Amino acid sequence: MKISQLINQKINIVDYISKYTDLENHGNVLKGCCPIHGSEQNKPLVVFPNTNTYFCFACESGGGPINFLADLEDIPYKVALEQLAKESNISLVNDQQYQKEAGIEERYTKKAEKAIRNVGKVKGYLHKRGFTDDTIEAFMLGEENGTITIPIKNPFGQIVAIARRQFEGTPKYKNSYNNDLYDKSALLYGMEKIRRKDHFNSKDTIYLVEGYMDAMSGYQMGLPTVAYCGNEVHKDQVTTLSKFIRPNVTIAYCPDNDQEGLKRVIRVRDNFQAIMPNTNIYVLQLPEGIKDFNDALIAGIKVDEIPLVHIDRYCVQWVLSRCKHDEDRFNQMHDYLKTVKNDLVKSDIIKELAELWNRPFEQLKEYFKTSKEDLDELVKEADKTEGCLNDLKRLYERGELKTGFQQIDNCIGGMTKKQVLVIGAYSAAGKTDVAIEYILRQLTVNKSRILFFSLEMPKGKVLERMIAKIVGVRLKDVKEIVMSGDERIKQVIDKLDERLIVYDQNDLSIFEIEKRLQAVNQKGLLGGDVDVVVVDYFGYLKGTDDFEGASAQAKYMKYIAKTYDVVFCMLSQLSRKANTYEEPTMDMLKLTGDLEASADVIIMLWRPEKEPNISMEKEARLRNITRMKVEKARDGIYGPTRMEFKYNSSNSRLEEQITS
Repeated sequence: MKISQLINQKINIVDYISKYTDLENHGNVLKGCCPIHGSEQNKPLVVFPNTNTYFCFACESGGGPINFLADLEDIPYKVALEQLAKESNISLVNDQQYQKEAGIEERYTKKAEKAIRNVGKVKGYLHKRGFTDDTIEAFMLGEENGTITIPIKNPFGQIVAIARRQFEGTPKYKNSYNNDLYDKSALLYGMEKIRRKDHFNSKDTIYLVEGYMDAMSGYQMGLPTVAYCGNEVHKDQVTTLSKFIRPNVTIAYCPDNDQEGLKRVIRVRDNFQAIMPNTNIYVLQLPEGIKDFNDALIAGIKVDEIPLVHIDRYCVQWVLSRCKHDEDRFNQMHDYLKTVKNDLVKSDIIKELAELWNRPFEQLKEYFKTSKEDLDELVKEADKTEGCLNDLKRLYERGELKTGFQQIDNCIGGMTKKQVLVIGAYSAAGKTDVAIEYILRQLTVNKSRILFFSLEMPKGKVLERMIAKIVGVRLKDVKEIVMSGDERIKQVIDKLDERLIVYDQNDLSIFEIEKRLQAVNQKGLLGGDVDVVVVDYFGYLKGTDDFEGASAQAKYMKYIAKTYDVVFCMLSQLSRKANTYEEPTMDMLKLTGDLEASADVIIMLWRPEKEPNISMEKEARLRNITRMKVEKARDGIYGPTRMEFKYNSSNSRLEEQITS
């Protein structure tokens, strides 16, 4: 066991500090005036009996009994250790560990002193790097065998190793091997200069940089700066930092301004989060062309005037820059935000993402599951009874949008704006044909302005079916009408051109559909705002191949319907779990829970002629028959839920089979 550990075991910090100042109980800690800097007010000294340590929030001294004595009497740590060992009857003469550590310190101190005498040989180079003689002296720089020697001190000021900076060859730096006093992965260069912050009393930010020269540069710029010496910040170095700085200090991490330096930021963030979760960690990104603190020193850049970015906000920017697709960005942020501890920072990030993606803040906040709600926003959403009544009157005044299918309208009474209609069907059951029928009936009955997103069928084939239905001919006869320049085509154009836009891209997400809806409204392409949006079909939406992506997009339909005051019609293929063409049920919808929750009306359709093991007579009787049923109607069901339609091949229309 080390001498320092033995001393900490033998000397009770409460009893020891009580010799110099009065301490008062405050829960699990004791407080008093600090005898180190002579404070008589506010009692900034806090003693922690559980850890046998102390901390002064005024002079920022802290640690165990040895640290207290060293700071109180302004003596080296080693001298304080020797004094307390003597007081505790701990022999140092025969203590092999102490003798070994003392030998290490003595050996490297002598090497440093010898090299300092030759510093004149490298001063020219150091001056070119921007260093003054005062800085050279403060860091005890020297020369040996054509290299710059850099003494490495522990937080207590003991020289525990020496690094050598080579002018030629690689590696550029050669460090001493680890020893009993020196662990490269735990030591922070320059820590001894900021431990009590004698030189930086007015600073609340500590700069964490890469490399010895950068730490020296920060010192010369008047900034409390420490350096990790290696490829990245280790957890042990974060632990070292946590022992010697006050809890509310800000850490400004300055990675080298290159790809390797920047991509390490996330790992640094994770290490700090594990060791110092409540510390404010920020990133300082240097201007373009300035690689590090030493470049900044030479260029005369005022580093402390560069705005800091919270490390989580910086990491978000870095993660997004590596993503190629919108869905990838969305999913990456969903995963990343789960790890953000600071709720205020999380909220700021979501606001920035909402602006970047042109998404509503509240929708993103809900999706990312922010832990704290914005109470002011919730209050704004609250509506008294009178406000609800006014909204109901507006719905009545506007009237219902009939589907155009008499039996369906008899069943549900029509639909209103802000509602979602989901139509589910098996593959090859006629979803697209029903969607086109629905569009044409909307155009005729309600004079609606419609956006149709045909994700499966090209727009030319969509128009072919519309021509057949409007002109009233067989589908196979459309080619002749189109190619001959039949004047009936003008009838179709007049009916469709001003009130219908068809998109047939097969790689759209629900969020990209919203962008196109927004653009059509803003540009007035249909002479007014869109009334109906039809999407054929859900399974072809980009980003629905995983559960989270599909879930988010299913929920988002309702947002679009309410925000843009439209009827949103989504077609969906049914799952094959039943492996038949029997009458479908709502639980056959893919992603049942989210589609069902978003939908105000759900209609199922199927072709009974495709039932397995059907007789020839029954198949002939049921040929071209499409059956539908209303599976859900949020506003109530007023008539029969099952209905039947027959496809008339002579005019390409679905004809309702109405029975009394």
